[in-house]
Amino acid sequence: MATVSNEVLKRIRVFLSSPSDLDSERKMFPEILTKVNDLKAKSKGILLEPVGWEDTLPGRGRPQEKINEDIRRSHLIVMLLWKRWGTPTGKYSSGFEEEYEVACSENKEIWLYFRNIPDDTLANPNEELKKVLNFRDKVKTERKFLFRSYEDADRWGEQFMKHLCLLLDEERIKRLGRDELPALKELRRLLR
Repeated sequence: MATVSNEVLKRIRVFLSSPSDLDSERKMFPEILTKVNDLKAKSKGILLEPVGWEDTLPGRGRPQEKINEDIRRSHLIVMLLWKRWGTPTGKYSSGFEEEYEVACSENKEIWLYFRNIPDDTLANPNEELKKVLNFRDKVKTERKFLFRSYEDADRWGEQFMKHLCLLLDEERIKRLGRDELPALKELRRLLR
């Protein structure tokens, strides 16, 4: 638990997963959480803590497995894709794919965002982009997640900040139904 002005805050770990082509969004991520903390979360007794692969401690073992442990300890997993699929991990075709599978197997709350791809790039997709498009099609077909699309980093920042604020809104929390995932129940418990 973190403290601010002698108050104990419930810490909500928010993990960001994305390939390297979304560097602008990765830089914005902790700034957005800081803003939401200052504007809304702290007043509700909550501290949103940004977590990413950059925060994973070095050490012995398969690097992606160390990152996966951070995912397992997080409450909300935010996943972004654009034109790159990512680097193979030895078990999966990319870190993004492995992080997605770990988050799903742990029943984590997952927020998926896809950055819109320019038409000229879509007309002649490379192998990585084909994997991104196949994943997006899989998500659409399976209908297990509602995802959002966005135009650029600034639009994502606005959208993500709004989504976090809605999550923190007590009325929004109350409207979440009884059939929610265990991870969402855990988020609700922590937000109380």
